[in-house]
Amino acid sequence: MNTEPKRELAEVLAAIDGSGGITAELARRLKVNWQTAAGYVKRWKATRDAWTIEGNKSDELARSIVLDALVARDLSTAKWWLSRRLPNEFGANVGLAELQAQLDDLTASLSDA
Repeated sequence: MNTEPKRELAEVLAAIDGSGGITAELARRLKVNWQTAAGYVKRWKATRDAWTIEGNKSDELARSIVLDALVARDLSTAKWWLSRRLPNEFGANVGLAELQAQLDDLTASLSDA
């Protein structure tokens, strides 16, 4: 038997706002389990739309943070970025010696700029 309280659309929408699009956070805010929170997101078109918008806001924030780190010349972020954007050159399939040589070349070219 489900003992969790029923939530109304307005209450779920308010909980989605600022949740980061993270189901566990939504569940915490609504004081329900993860599955119930996920069900509330799927239940109404308004909650599905709000969930998509909230997730997009979090994605944009994360992109902004990564780009700020790249502009600040953060090496670990640059390595991560290159491994994702150029996997054939910098991904997990590239040998470590080859990767280090490529990073050394990139670092040298950046310091010349």
